[in-house]
Amino acid sequence: MEDAAAVGARLPSGFGWAAGAPAYASEGGRTLGGRGESIWDRFLRPAHVAGDDMEARGSDSLARRRDDVALAAGLGHDRLAFSIAWTRILPAGTGRPLGRGLDVYDRLVDDALAAGLRPLPILYHWDLPQRLEELGGLASPDAPRWLAGLAEAVVGRLGDRLDIVLTLAEPQVHVFRGHIDGSHAPGARDWRRALAAADGLLRGHAAMAVALRAARPGLAIGALLDRRPVEPASDASGDVDAAARVDGWANRLFLDALLGRGYPADVADALGDLLDPFRVQALAETPHDLDLVAVRPHRRETIVGGGPAPLHAGLAERAAPPVDGAAVHQVLREAAAAAPGLPLWLVAPELPSAEGDEDDARAELLLDRLAGAADAIDDGAPVVGHVAWPLIDGFAWERGDTARLGLVAHDREGTRHLRRSAHALAEAIRAHRDRHGEPPRP
Repeated sequence: MEDAAAVGARLPSGFGWAAGAPAYASEGGRTLGGRGESIWDRFLRPAHVAGDDMEARGSDSLARRRDDVALAAGLGHDRLAFSIAWTRILPAGTGRPLGRGLDVYDRLVDDALAAGLRPLPILYHWDLPQRLEELGGLASPDAPRWLAGLAEAVVGRLGDRLDIVLTLAEPQVHVFRGHIDGSHAPGARDWRRALAAADGLLRGHAAMAVALRAARPGLAIGALLDRRPVEPASDASGDVDAAARVDGWANRLFLDALLGRGYPADVADALGDLLDPFRVQALAETPHDLDLVAVRPHRRETIVGGGPAPLHAGLAERAAPPVDGAAVHQVLREAAAAAPGLPLWLVAPELPSAEGDEDDARAELLLDRLAGAADAIDDGAPVVGHVAWPLIDGFAWERGDTARLGLVAHDREGTRHLRRSAHALAEAIRAHRDRHGEPPRP
Protein backbone atom coordinates (compact mmCIF):
# COMPACT_ATOMS: atom_id res chain seq x y z
CA MET A 1 0.00 0.00 0.00
CA GLU A 2 1.43 3.37 -1.07
CA ASP A 3 1.29 6.17 1.48
CA ALA A 4 -0.40 9.51 0.80
CA ALA A 5 2.78 11.33 -0.18
CA ALA A 6 3.81 8.63 -2.64
CA VAL A 7 0.38 8.49 -4.26
CA GLY A 8 0.11 12.26 -4.59
CA ALA A 9 3.57 12.55 -6.13
CA ARG A 10 2.64 9.98 -8.81
CA LEU A 11 -0.14 12.12 -10.26
CA PRO A 12 0.81 14.36 -13.18
CA SER A 13 1.23 18.10 -13.42
CA GLY A 14 -2.08 19.84 -14.01
CA PHE A 15 -4.08 17.19 -12.18
CA GLY A 16 -7.06 18.90 -10.55
CA TRP A 17 -8.59 18.49 -7.11
CA ALA A 18 -12.28 19.21 -6.53
CA ALA A 19 -14.60 18.63 -3.59
CA GLY A 20 -18.28 19.12 -2.84
CA ALA A 21 -21.68 17.46 -2.60
CA PRO A 22 -25.07 17.39 -4.35
CA ALA A 23 -27.50 20.18 -3.47
CA TYR A 24 -30.24 17.99 -2.03
CA ALA A 25 -27.78 16.07 0.13
CA SER A 26 -26.11 19.15 1.54
CA GLU A 27 -27.94 22.46 1.28
CA GLY A 28 -30.77 22.28 3.80
CA GLY A 29 -33.19 25.20 3.73
CA ARG A 30 -35.86 23.24 1.89
CA THR A 31 -38.46 25.99 2.24
CA LEU A 32 -36.24 29.08 2.26
CA GLY A 33 -36.26 31.74 -0.42
CA GLY A 34 -39.28 30.46 -2.32
CA ARG A 35 -37.77 27.07 -3.14
CA GLY A 36 -40.35 24.75 -4.70
CA GLU A 37 -41.12 21.10 -3.99
CA SER A 38 -38.93 18.48 -5.64
CA ILE A 39 -39.59 14.80 -6.22
CA TRP A 40 -37.37 13.99 -3.24
CA ASP A 41 -39.44 16.22 -0.96
CA ARG A 42 -42.57 14.34 -2.00
CA PHE A 43 -40.87 10.93 -1.89
CA LEU A 44 -39.74 11.46 1.69
CA ARG A 45 -43.18 12.25 3.08
CA PRO A 46 -44.04 8.56 3.69
CA ALA A 47 -40.55 8.00 5.16
CA HIS A 48 -39.14 5.91 2.36
CA VAL A 49 -35.65 6.31 3.82
CA ALA A 50 -33.91 5.55 7.09
CA GLY A 51 -33.55 8.11 9.86
CA ASP A 52 -35.63 11.24 10.21
CA ASP A 53 -34.62 14.81 9.52
CA MET A 54 -31.19 14.91 7.85
CA GLU A 55 -32.86 15.43 4.47
CA ALA A 56 -34.21 18.74 5.76
CA ARG A 57 -30.75 20.19 6.33
CA GLY A 58 -28.05 17.87 4.94
CA SER A 59 -24.76 19.42 6.00
CA ASP A 60 -26.44 22.84 6.20
CA SER A 61 -24.31 24.20 3.38
CA LEU A 62 -26.81 26.90 2.48
CA ALA A 63 -26.20 28.58 5.84
CA ARG A 64 -22.53 27.57 6.04
CA ARG A 65 -21.46 28.47 2.53
CA ARG A 66 -18.29 30.26 3.54
CA ASP A 67 -17.34 27.47 5.95
CA ASP A 68 -17.66 24.90 3.15
CA VAL A 69 -15.57 26.98 0.76
CA ALA A 70 -12.86 27.53 3.37
CA LEU A 71 -12.85 23.84 4.24
CA ALA A 72 -12.38 22.73 0.62
CA ALA A 73 -9.65 25.31 0.05
CA GLY A 74 -7.94 24.49 3.35
CA LEU A 75 -7.59 20.85 2.36
CA GLY A 76 -5.80 21.96 -0.81
CA HIS A 77 -8.52 21.66 -3.45
CA ASP A 78 -8.59 23.97 -6.46
CA ARG A 79 -12.24 23.45 -7.49
CA LEU A 80 -15.56 23.50 -5.66
CA ALA A 81 -18.05 20.94 -6.97
CA PHE A 82 -21.76 21.47 -6.37
CA SER A 83 -25.10 20.84 -8.02
CA ILE A 84 -27.95 23.24 -8.67
CA ALA A 85 -31.21 22.77 -6.78
CA TRP A 86 -33.61 23.12 -9.71
CA THR A 87 -36.56 24.20 -7.54
CA ARG A 88 -34.50 26.87 -5.83
CA ILE A 89 -34.22 28.82 -9.08
CA LEU A 90 -37.33 27.55 -10.93
CA PRO A 91 -39.80 26.54 -8.18
CA ALA A 92 -42.30 24.98 -10.59
CA GLY A 93 -39.62 23.79 -13.01
CA THR A 94 -40.21 26.33 -15.77
CA GLY A 95 -40.96 30.01 -16.16
CA ARG A 96 -39.08 33.05 -14.98
CA PRO A 97 -36.04 32.22 -12.82
CA LEU A 98 -36.25 33.23 -9.16
CA GLY A 99 -33.64 35.89 -8.49
CA ARG A 100 -33.24 34.91 -4.83
CA GLY A 101 -32.46 31.36 -5.88
CA LEU A 102 -29.87 32.38 -8.44
CA ASP A 103 -28.33 34.68 -5.83
CA VAL A 104 -27.48 31.57 -3.76
CA TYR A 105 -25.22 30.21 -6.49
CA ASP A 106 -23.97 33.64 -7.51
CA ARG A 107 -22.58 34.14 -4.01
CA LEU A 108 -21.26 30.59 -3.86
CA VAL A 109 -19.31 31.00 -7.10
CA ASP A 110 -17.91 34.38 -6.05
CA ASP A 111 -16.81 33.03 -2.66
CA ALA A 112 -15.23 29.99 -4.31
CA LEU A 113 -13.26 32.09 -6.78
CA ALA A 114 -12.10 34.43 -4.02
CA ALA A 115 -10.73 31.38 -2.17
CA GLY A 116 -8.89 30.11 -5.26
CA LEU A 117 -11.49 27.48 -6.19
CA ARG A 118 -12.85 27.29 -9.71
CA PRO A 119 -16.49 26.18 -9.79
CA LEU A 120 -17.48 22.73 -11.06
CA PRO A 121 -21.30 22.84 -11.26
CA ILE A 122 -23.67 20.00 -12.08
CA LEU A 123 -26.95 21.23 -13.51
CA TYR A 124 -29.23 18.29 -12.73
CA HIS A 125 -28.69 15.91 -9.81
CA TRP A 126 -31.91 13.92 -9.35
CA ASP A 127 -34.13 16.66 -7.83
CA LEU A 128 -36.75 17.13 -10.55
CA PRO A 129 -39.45 19.67 -9.60
CA GLN A 130 -42.56 17.85 -8.37
CA ARG A 131 -44.73 19.95 -10.68
CA LEU A 132 -42.87 18.55 -13.69
CA GLU A 133 -43.19 15.03 -12.32
CA GLU A 134 -46.95 15.55 -12.31
CA LEU A 135 -46.71 16.53 -15.98
CA GLY A 136 -45.02 13.25 -16.90
CA GLY A 137 -41.58 13.67 -15.37
CA LEU A 138 -38.45 12.78 -17.26
CA ALA A 139 -40.52 10.41 -19.42
CA SER A 140 -42.42 13.38 -20.85
CA PRO A 141 -41.57 14.44 -24.41
CA ASP A 142 -41.09 17.92 -22.91
CA ALA A 143 -38.27 16.83 -20.58
CA PRO A 144 -35.44 17.98 -22.90
CA ARG A 145 -37.03 21.42 -23.15
CA TRP A 146 -37.38 21.65 -19.37
CA LEU A 147 -33.73 20.71 -18.88
CA ALA A 148 -32.65 23.26 -21.48
CA GLY A 149 -34.55 25.92 -19.55
CA LEU A 150 -32.65 25.02 -16.41
CA ALA A 151 -29.35 25.32 -18.30
CA GLU A 152 -30.34 28.70 -19.73
CA ALA A 153 -31.22 30.06 -16.29
CA VAL A 154 -27.93 28.93 -14.73
CA VAL A 155 -25.58 29.95 -17.51
CA GLY A 156 -27.36 33.27 -17.89
CA ARG A 157 -26.34 34.23 -14.36
CA LEU A 158 -23.14 32.27 -13.73
CA GLY A 159 -21.71 31.61 -17.19
CA ASP A 160 -19.17 34.45 -17.17
CA ARG A 161 -17.32 32.70 -14.31
CA LEU A 162 -17.54 29.10 -15.48
CA ASP A 163 -15.12 27.09 -17.60
CA ILE A 164 -16.68 23.62 -17.10
CA VAL A 165 -20.32 22.57 -16.71
CA LEU A 166 -21.58 19.03 -16.11
CA THR A 167 -25.14 18.56 -17.32
CA LEU A 168 -26.20 15.31 -15.61
CA ALA A 169 -25.16 13.25 -12.58
CA GLU A 170 -25.17 9.45 -12.65
CA PRO A 171 -28.21 9.07 -14.92
CA GLN A 172 -28.16 5.28 -14.78
CA VAL A 173 -28.52 5.37 -10.99
CA HIS A 174 -31.30 7.95 -11.25
CA VAL A 175 -33.18 5.90 -13.82
CA PHE A 176 -32.70 2.51 -12.14
CA ARG A 177 -33.21 3.52 -8.52
CA GLY A 178 -35.92 6.04 -9.23
CA HIS A 179 -37.88 4.29 -11.96
CA ILE A 180 -37.19 0.53 -11.75
CA ASP A 181 -36.50 -0.58 -8.18
CA GLY A 182 -38.27 2.37 -6.56
CA SER A 183 -35.70 3.05 -3.82
CA HIS A 184 -35.11 6.65 -4.98
CA ALA A 185 -37.49 9.42 -5.96
CA PRO A 186 -39.91 9.37 -7.68
CA GLY A 187 -40.31 5.75 -6.51
CA ALA A 188 -41.57 4.21 -9.77
CA ARG A 189 -41.22 0.53 -10.74
CA ASP A 190 -41.78 0.48 -14.47
CA TRP A 191 -39.19 -0.48 -17.10
CA ARG A 192 -41.05 1.23 -19.93
CA ARG A 193 -41.27 4.49 -18.01
CA ALA A 194 -37.64 4.13 -16.94
CA LEU A 195 -36.46 3.84 -20.52
CA ALA A 196 -38.53 6.86 -21.51
CA ALA A 197 -36.89 8.75 -18.61
CA ALA A 198 -33.44 7.67 -19.82
CA ASP A 199 -34.34 9.01 -23.26
CA GLY A 200 -35.47 12.29 -21.67
CA LEU A 201 -32.16 12.65 -19.88
CA LEU A 202 -30.07 11.76 -22.92
CA ARG A 203 -31.88 14.12 -25.26
CA GLY A 204 -32.01 16.59 -22.38
CA HIS A 205 -28.21 16.63 -22.26
CA ALA A 206 -28.18 17.53 -25.95
CA ALA A 207 -30.72 20.32 -25.39
CA MET A 208 -28.74 21.66 -22.42
CA ALA A 209 -25.55 21.62 -24.48
CA VAL A 210 -27.23 23.70 -27.19
CA ALA A 211 -28.36 26.24 -24.60
CA LEU A 212 -24.92 26.37 -22.98
CA ARG A 213 -23.11 26.78 -26.29
CA ALA A 214 -25.45 29.58 -27.37
CA ALA A 215 -24.69 31.54 -24.21
CA ARG A 216 -21.02 30.63 -23.65
CA PRO A 217 -19.38 29.04 -26.71
CA GLY A 218 -16.11 28.32 -24.93
CA LEU A 219 -17.53 26.22 -22.09
CA ALA A 220 -16.29 22.67 -21.66
CA ILE A 221 -19.42 20.51 -21.40
CA GLY A 222 -19.44 17.14 -19.70
CA ALA A 223 -21.57 14.68 -17.79
CA LEU A 224 -21.03 12.62 -14.65
CA LEU A 225 -21.59 8.95 -15.44
CA ASP A 226 -21.55 5.99 -13.09
CA ARG A 227 -19.65 2.95 -14.28
CA ARG A 228 -18.97 -0.46 -12.76
CA PRO A 229 -16.83 -3.50 -13.57
CA VAL A 230 -19.13 -6.26 -14.84
CA GLU A 231 -18.01 -9.87 -15.14
CA PRO A 232 -19.73 -13.24 -15.64
CA ALA A 233 -19.87 -15.63 -12.71
CA SER A 234 -18.53 -18.43 -14.95
CA ASP A 235 -17.52 -19.23 -18.51
CA ALA A 236 -20.99 -20.66 -19.19
CA SER A 237 -22.59 -18.97 -22.18
CA GLY A 238 -25.66 -18.00 -20.17
CA ASP A 239 -23.55 -16.10 -17.64
CA VAL A 240 -21.34 -14.51 -20.31
CA ASP A 241 -24.31 -13.31 -22.36
CA ALA A 242 -26.11 -12.02 -19.27
CA ALA A 243 -23.01 -10.08 -18.18
CA ALA A 244 -22.79 -8.48 -21.64
CA ARG A 245 -26.41 -7.34 -21.35
CA VAL A 246 -25.83 -5.86 -17.90
CA ASP A 247 -22.66 -4.12 -19.07
CA GLY A 248 -24.63 -2.68 -21.98
CA TRP A 249 -27.41 -1.38 -19.73
CA ALA A 250 -25.22 -0.19 -16.85
CA ASN A 251 -22.18 1.16 -18.70
CA ARG A 252 -22.50 1.45 -22.45
CA LEU A 253 -26.03 2.74 -23.01
CA PHE A 254 -25.60 6.21 -21.53
CA LEU A 255 -22.05 6.90 -22.70
CA ASP A 256 -22.68 5.60 -26.22
CA ALA A 257 -25.79 7.74 -26.53
CA LEU A 258 -24.05 10.85 -25.18
CA LEU A 259 -21.30 10.36 -27.75
CA GLY A 260 -23.86 10.25 -30.55
CA ARG A 261 -23.68 6.49 -31.14
CA GLY A 262 -27.32 5.84 -30.18
CA TYR A 263 -28.35 2.79 -28.18
CA PRO A 264 -25.97 -0.19 -28.29
CA ALA A 265 -27.51 -2.77 -30.62
CA ASP A 266 -27.33 -5.62 -28.11
CA VAL A 267 -29.04 -3.51 -25.44
CA ALA A 268 -31.79 -2.51 -27.84
CA ASP A 269 -32.28 -6.19 -28.76
CA ALA A 270 -32.52 -7.20 -25.10
CA LEU A 271 -35.00 -4.46 -24.25
CA GLY A 272 -37.14 -5.21 -27.28
CA ASP A 273 -40.53 -3.52 -27.43
CA LEU A 274 -39.95 -1.79 -24.08
CA LEU A 275 -38.09 0.79 -26.15
CA ASP A 276 -40.24 3.28 -28.03
CA PRO A 277 -39.00 3.08 -31.66
CA PHE A 278 -39.79 6.74 -32.24
CA ARG A 279 -37.64 7.73 -29.27
CA VAL A 280 -34.83 5.43 -30.45
CA GLN A 281 -34.90 7.09 -33.86
CA ALA A 282 -35.08 10.58 -32.37
CA LEU A 283 -32.08 9.89 -30.15
CA ALA A 284 -30.09 8.53 -33.09
CA GLU A 285 -30.77 11.77 -34.97
CA THR A 286 -29.98 14.06 -32.02
CA PRO A 287 -26.61 15.79 -32.31
CA HIS A 288 -24.66 15.34 -29.09
CA ASP A 289 -21.94 17.45 -27.59
CA LEU A 290 -19.45 16.18 -25.00
CA ASP A 291 -16.01 17.57 -24.15
CA LEU A 292 -15.21 15.52 -21.05
CA VAL A 293 -16.56 12.73 -18.88
CA ALA A 294 -16.66 12.58 -15.09
CA VAL A 295 -16.64 8.92 -14.05
CA ARG A 296 -17.85 7.54 -10.72
CA PRO A 297 -16.90 3.88 -10.25
CA HIS A 298 -19.43 1.63 -8.54
CA ARG A 299 -19.06 -1.81 -7.00
CA ARG A 300 -18.09 -4.76 -9.14
CA GLU A 301 -21.05 -6.84 -10.34
CA THR A 302 -20.66 -10.59 -10.91
CA ILE A 303 -23.51 -11.73 -13.12
CA VAL A 304 -25.37 -15.00 -13.56
CA GLY A 305 -27.85 -15.74 -16.31
CA GLY A 306 -31.49 -16.55 -15.85
CA GLY A 307 -32.64 -13.54 -13.83
CA PRO A 308 -35.78 -11.47 -14.34
CA ALA A 309 -36.76 -9.87 -17.63
CA PRO A 310 -35.82 -7.89 -19.58
CA LEU A 311 -32.08 -8.44 -18.97
CA HIS A 312 -32.50 -12.05 -17.73
CA ALA A 313 -29.55 -11.55 -15.42
CA GLY A 314 -28.91 -11.53 -11.70
CA LEU A 315 -26.15 -10.82 -9.20
CA ALA A 316 -24.08 -13.77 -8.05
CA GLU A 317 -23.38 -11.92 -4.79
CA ARG A 318 -25.47 -9.21 -3.17
CA ALA A 319 -22.78 -7.78 -0.91
CA ALA A 320 -19.88 -6.99 -3.23
CA PRO A 321 -16.81 -5.45 -1.57
CA PRO A 322 -16.30 -1.66 -1.79
CA VAL A 323 -14.64 -0.24 -4.89
CA ASP A 324 -10.88 -0.64 -4.54
CA GLY A 325 -7.92 0.63 -6.53
CA ALA A 326 -8.02 -2.27 -8.98
CA ALA A 327 -11.66 -1.52 -9.78
CA VAL A 328 -10.90 2.20 -10.25
CA HIS A 329 -8.03 1.27 -12.58
CA GLN A 330 -10.30 -1.01 -14.61
CA VAL A 331 -13.18 1.46 -14.82
CA LEU A 332 -10.96 4.35 -15.91
CA ARG A 333 -9.22 2.26 -18.57
CA GLU A 334 -12.58 1.07 -19.90
CA ALA A 335 -13.97 4.60 -19.92
CA ALA A 336 -10.90 5.87 -21.77
CA ALA A 337 -11.34 3.17 -24.41
CA ALA A 338 -15.06 3.91 -24.74
CA ALA A 339 -14.57 7.68 -25.04
CA PRO A 340 -11.26 8.06 -26.89
CA GLY A 341 -9.68 11.47 -26.68
CA LEU A 342 -11.95 12.84 -23.95
CA PRO A 343 -10.48 13.97 -20.60
CA LEU A 344 -11.75 12.04 -17.58
CA TRP A 345 -12.42 13.24 -14.04
CA LEU A 346 -12.52 10.59 -11.34
CA VAL A 347 -15.43 11.21 -8.98
CA ALA A 348 -14.66 9.41 -5.75
CA PRO A 349 -16.63 6.20 -5.31
CA GLU A 350 -18.77 6.03 -2.20
CA LEU A 351 -16.82 5.09 0.90
CA PRO A 352 -18.25 2.77 3.55
CA SER A 353 -20.13 4.64 6.27
CA ALA A 354 -17.78 6.06 8.90
CA GLU A 355 -18.12 4.99 12.53
CA GLY A 356 -15.96 7.76 13.94
CA ASP A 357 -13.23 10.24 13.10
CA GLU A 358 -10.41 7.67 13.14
CA ASP A 359 -11.43 6.01 9.89
CA ASP A 360 -8.06 4.48 9.02
CA ALA A 361 -9.55 1.77 6.80
CA ARG A 362 -11.47 4.40 4.78
CA ALA A 363 -8.31 6.49 4.45
CA GLU A 364 -6.39 3.48 3.12
CA LEU A 365 -9.19 2.75 0.66
CA LEU A 366 -9.17 6.36 -0.57
CA LEU A 367 -5.42 6.20 -1.18
CA ASP A 368 -5.72 2.83 -2.89
CA ARG A 369 -8.26 4.36 -5.26
CA LEU A 370 -5.96 7.29 -6.02
CA ALA A 371 -3.21 4.77 -6.73
CA GLY A 372 -5.61 3.01 -9.10
CA ALA A 373 -6.12 6.31 -10.90
CA ALA A 374 -2.35 6.79 -11.13
CA ASP A 375 -2.04 3.29 -12.58
CA ALA A 376 -4.68 4.12 -15.20
CA ILE A 377 -2.82 7.31 -16.10
CA ASP A 378 0.39 5.29 -16.45
CA ASP A 379 -1.52 3.06 -18.88
CA GLY A 380 -2.56 6.06 -20.97
CA ALA A 381 -5.98 6.97 -19.56
CA PRO A 382 -6.40 10.79 -19.72
CA VAL A 383 -7.48 11.26 -16.11
CA VAL A 384 -7.20 14.97 -15.31
CA GLY A 385 -8.66 15.30 -11.82
CA HIS A 386 -10.31 13.88 -8.70
CA VAL A 387 -13.56 14.95 -7.04
CA ALA A 388 -14.13 14.20 -3.34
CA TRP A 389 -17.89 13.54 -3.34
CA PRO A 390 -19.29 14.08 -0.78
CA LEU A 391 -16.70 16.02 1.17
CA ILE A 392 -18.96 16.43 4.23
CA ASP A 393 -21.54 14.11 5.78
CA GLY A 394 -25.10 14.84 4.70
CA PHE A 395 -28.29 13.24 3.47
CA ALA A 396 -27.44 9.81 2.03
CA TRP A 397 -30.41 9.21 -0.28
CA GLU A 398 -32.18 5.92 0.53
CA ARG A 399 -30.09 5.62 3.71
CA GLY A 400 -31.26 9.01 4.95
CA ASP A 401 -29.24 10.17 7.93
CA THR A 402 -28.00 6.72 8.94
CA ALA A 403 -24.86 6.69 6.75
CA ARG A 404 -21.82 8.90 7.22
CA LEU A 405 -20.20 9.08 3.80
CA GLY A 406 -18.08 12.23 3.98
CA LEU A 407 -14.41 12.79 4.70
CA VAL A 408 -15.55 15.42 7.17
CA ALA A 409 -17.90 14.47 10.00
CA HIS A 410 -21.03 16.60 10.49
CA ASP A 411 -23.33 15.75 13.38
CA ARG A 412 -26.86 16.83 14.27
CA GLU A 413 -25.55 19.74 16.33
CA GLY A 414 -23.62 21.03 13.33
CA THR A 415 -20.19 20.18 14.73
CA ARG A 416 -17.59 19.22 12.15
CA HIS A 417 -14.41 17.17 12.45
CA LEU A 418 -11.80 16.19 9.89
CA ARG A 419 -11.62 12.41 9.70
CA ARG A 420 -8.37 10.58 9.04
CA SER A 421 -9.53 10.18 5.42
CA ALA A 422 -9.65 13.97 5.00
CA HIS A 423 -6.12 14.29 6.37
CA ALA A 424 -4.92 11.54 4.01
CA LEU A 425 -6.39 13.30 0.99
CA ALA A 426 -4.89 16.62 2.06
CA GLU A 427 -1.48 14.96 2.43
CA ALA A 428 -1.75 13.51 -1.09
CA ILE A 429 -2.67 16.93 -2.48
CA ARG A 430 0.29 18.56 -0.67
CA ALA A 431 2.68 15.96 -2.10
CA HIS A 432 1.31 16.62 -5.58
CA ARG A 433 1.84 20.37 -5.14
CA ASP A 434 5.30 19.88 -3.67
CA ARG A 435 6.28 18.10 -6.85
CA HIS A 436 4.47 20.19 -9.45
CA GLY A 437 3.85 23.57 -7.82
CA GLU A 438 0.67 25.46 -6.99
CA PRO A 439 -2.03 25.76 -9.66
CA PRO A 440 -2.71 29.20 -11.13
CA ARG A 441 -5.40 31.10 -9.26
CA PRO A 442 -8.68 31.63 -11.09
